[in-house]
Parts: sequence; C-alpha cells; structure tokens
Amino acid sequence: MKRTTHITLRICLTTPKSPEGDFIHSQTKSPSGDLGVVGQILFFFMTSLALTLSTQAQPTARQPLTLWYKQPASQWVEALPIGNGRLGGMVFGGVETDHIQFNEQTFWTGEPREYQREGAAQYLPQIRQLLADGKQADAEKLAQDTFMGRQSNEADYVQKKDAWFASVRSLTNTKTNPTSLQFNDRSWKTMVIPTADGWEKAGPPQAGLEGLDGAVWFRTSFDLPQAWVGKDIILDLGRIRDQDFTYLNGELVGSAEGIAKNRRYKIPASKLHAGKNQVAIQVINLFDKGGFIGVKTNQPTFVVYPDGQQPTDGVALSNPFRYWIQDDAPRLHPAIRPTISPSVICGYDSRGSQT
Repeated sequence: MKRTTHITLRICLTTPKSPEGDFIHSQTKSPSGDLGVVGQILFFFMTSLALTLSTQAQPTARQPLTLWYKQPASQWVEALPIGNGRLGGMVFGGVETDHIQFNEQTFWTGEPREYQREGAAQYLPQIRQLLADGKQADAEKLAQDTFMGRQSNEADYVQKKDAWFASVRSLTNTKTNPTSLQFNDRSWKTMVIPTADGWEKAGPPQAGLEGLDGAVWFRTSFDLPQAWVGKDIILDLGRIRDQDFTYLNGELVGSAEGIAKNRRYKIPASKLHAGKNQVAIQVINLFDKGGFIGVKTNQPTFVVYPDGQQPTDGVALSNPFRYWIQDDAPRLHPAIRPTISPSVICGYDSRGSQT
C-alpha cells in the first residue's frame, strides 16, 4: 500500500522599514553573481513549499484469529469468556465433552429487602467514644450490631443455622456412621491433601466442588508401629477451614473452629492399636474457602508421631483422603451486599447431547 504525505510550510518574513515607513529592499548580490543571503533563504523555503514526501508503508502481516490450546481449561481463570451483557459464559473446552459455565443477570443471592438500619445514628457518639478510649473491638461489635446496614438473613440466620448444624451432626441423612471402623468408603471420591486454596480448587469443574459450602466427611488411616504401642501420639492435621470433628477408630478425639488454629490432637495410648488405625473427620464450612489448607512450615503435616518427639519422626497419613459431601446447602451466610449465585454448569458431548 503506497502512502503519500504532503507537507506544507507556512513562512512569514518580516522586512525592516525605514524611518519614513517605506520598506527597505536589498538587491545586494554575492561576488559570484547569485542572490544574497536573503535570496538564498527565500529560495530554500520556496522550494520546501513544493516538497512532497512519498513513503512506502509496509503492509501489516495478517494475524490469525483462531486460538489453539493443547488441553481444556482446568480452572475458571483459564476458560474463555463469551456473552452479550445479559447472559455470559466461560468456555472450558474439551474433545469428547465440552464444558460451559454460564450465568444470567438475574441470578443473584438474597431477595429484595430494607438495607437501612433504623435508629443507627443514636449509637454513633458511643462508637466514637469507644474508639477514642482505644476499645477497638468493642466499637466494632457495637457498630456491627447497631450501626451497619442490615444484612440478608440476619433475622433468622442463627436459628436456621443451628437447625442445619444439628441435622448434619446427628448424621440422620446417612445410612451408616462414617466414623465406624466397619464403614465402607470405597464409593467415596478422593482428594489430595492439603488444598491451600480450599477444596473448591481440589478438582476439575465437573467434580462439583466449586463454590462448595456445607458439611464434608473425610476418611484416612495410618499404620501404628509396634514400637509405639503404649505411647500417646500426636495427630497433626494442620489448619482447617472452618470447623472440624475428628474421630479415631470411631471415637471423637478432637474438635476446633477457626482458620488460625493448627489441629494437633493428643491421642491417648488406650485408643490406639498396632497396625491400621482409622481416622474420620467431618469438616464444616459455611462460607468462603473450606477444607484442609495446610501450614506454611518445613515440618511435615498430616502425620502422627509419639508425644514428645518431632513431626519428622512420624508416620504419614494415607493420602489422598477419601471424601463425601454430606450436605452442600447450609443456611446462606448473612451479607450486606448480594453476590452472584454459583453458575449453572453444563457439559456437552461430541454429539451435542447434554451430559
């Protein structure tokens, strides 16, 4: 493609005047007979006025518009977005089965409600005074209870959460007890532990773990050496989000709540026997990430070792753990702002049939 560029120079010359106002013209010539300096300057600029520059622009190489990948996306951030503003999707790709996760603009959590908390202004002076007195925690609690905007589900959340919690703890929805030594977990799926980013990232989208909140059971085991018989041991499970109930050979041996707590449970020698010992853990997570997130340390985690010794002296728990999602529908946690609900996931095989 040829591109022609025209450059126009506008020149403004000022000629000195005589005291009487007449212009002074100089006709002085150089020794060679050519125009003087002024003439040479005029000739240069007049020539520039008629200058035309032509440049040959190299044609731009056409870029391919097809994206090629060696394997399907394994997580949401690797998928390709598509949509029209109202309906959006993330295309994961696949050969035999394609995976498309989509969302629609009306899929939101919660329901229409009043956000303003009546009478909140009267608590502002008290909140300010608590802050001035250095009582940060008290100020935050009072502000949360009386001053901040109303949250979804706050009126009946505690009551319904307690009812849900009692249901999953009573194991009324299980045919047999997962803590039992005789329980058969062969039909359970497996998960490699730890999952630093939560169990939501522990498997492919088809595993159904994305956005998972609720109650999940895990089972693993370890072989107790004969030399440890008669000794108390430490069961090290690292950090768990958020609450756990840990059983050994059918008996509850520990429970804690909170991400900051490193689960190290001391097991009395009377609850142990040489050979295989069965561990069952119920993990309850009501919002955000869940599961075994590990510990940032050089010491091994997910081990058992004699009390008074180091984790490096221990025996590793069987990994991967087996797991079963007991209940994935806890009462929605209160929130001031609504969030987009989990997207609908559909798979299609190579013939176009939904899977």
